[in-house]
Amino acid sequence: MYPVATALAALALTFATGCNAWMPMPLHGHPAPRLTVEKVRQAPFNPDLSWPGLQGKVVVLEFWEPWNDASTAEVAHMNEVASAFEGQNVQFIYICTASEKDVATYVRRFPVKGWLAIDSDQSVFKRYHIGTVPTTVIADEQGIVRYVTKPNLVTVNTIRDVRNDFPGGHSYREEPLFMPGEDDYSTSVTMMRDH
Repeated sequence: MYPVATALAALALTFATGCNAWMPMPLHGHPAPRLTVEKVRQAPFNPDLSWPGLQGKVVVLEFWEPWNDASTAEVAHMNEVASAFEGQNVQFIYICTASEKDVATYVRRFPVKGWLAIDSDQSVFKRYHIGTVPTTVIADEQGIVRYVTKPNLVTVNTIRDVRNDFPGGHSYREEPLFMPGEDDYSTSVTMMRDH
């Protein structure tokens, strides 16, 4: 009786804490997974979303949804950060699963500074292990993931750190920024130079 009850309790706990708790989070320090989306708006004609095509740029991937109130607040914050890097080798790409029509309606009300990528089949969300929105993934100029965090923790100095704009090198941590099972992985990110 007890082994069955224990197994059922463990299974219930797994679902209560979210199935993503058991997913591996291999992004930090590894090459960023490929970006294959159905449509890209606010970008040059036929933009190259391959990592070789983006090489030489810090890439900020903002996973969001237009229906999500938290995403709306974070878009305004990320627009401020993006403004500091206009004309520089930093590319902001907002990825969502919404329809092109919903995205167009959203950006008429709330402008977004960056490319808008539609991932209707959620393949990019799955490759990046995105369980909640908004979530931000930042890759360096070689396409290596350096930060996985929440957008409210991203500052101008975060991007400068990835670009290695500071004397003495990077301050990002060399271990994963969040571990499987953490409820709020944004609390585990450290950006020492932002203070």
